[in-house]
Amino acid sequence: SMAARALTVATMLLLAVAGEELKDVKQPAEAVYFSKSTEVVVMGCFEKREGSDWDVFVQVAREINRHGGVGMGSTISKGVWSRYLEADTDKPPAVVVWTSYDPDTGRIRKGKKTKLVLSGPFKFESLYKFLLRESLPLVLRLPANDGPDFQKRQMLGMQSGFPKLFFFVNKKEVEPDSVTEVALLHKQSVICVYYVIDANTEDDEGAQVMKSLGMEAARLPAGAMASSA
Repeated sequence: SMAARALTVATMLLLAVAGEELKDVKQPAEAVYFSKSTEVVVMGCFEKREGSDWDVFVQVAREINRHGGVGMGSTISKGVWSRYLEADTDKPPAVVVWTSYDPDTGRIRKGKKTKLVLSGPFKFESLYKFLLRESLPLVLRLPANDGPDFQKRQMLGMQSGFPKLFFFVNKKEVEPDSVTEVALLHKQSVICVYYVIDANTEDDEGAQVMKSLGMEAARLPAGAMASSA
């Protein structure tokens, strides 16, 4: 029907537009530069830019990069992806993710990247979940002053439907080891958010979040589970 054809054309146009937002990584040297361009960088590796795996990758890339803050690119050059898909089982379609987060603590390590590979075939939900979780540190420690890209990724995490486990602690307290332990244990199912609260600041970010969750900021330390905030 005309309507079905129009819908197909509209979908193809949408995918084409989203595809243009992805950096086209053509050369190995470009990949090295791209991998260092921000704290979280994603490169889709494909034989060609078509088919269901490519379509899913483009749709997920659009969602993940809705606010910016994540370097998003793709390559169809074997000279590029063969350098990063090292294991025998790793071949296109695959995504390579570079992050500056320390995998054990979630703190940003300047000048040092962790590389992760997820091989296809891709389904929207599992690829989105993987890239969302790897775009965020193990523990989202707030308030943070880690630059505009971090703020954009924080927005991505907070606005996602991913369940959030909140910790609220007075700024005078030292972060307990149990926070990282819990975060490691539940990394694939929740986003751990650790708020340091300054009781003397009138519009403290963490205190505002506590209020939105129906909690009293005076009662610290505290914890809460929420689908979104």
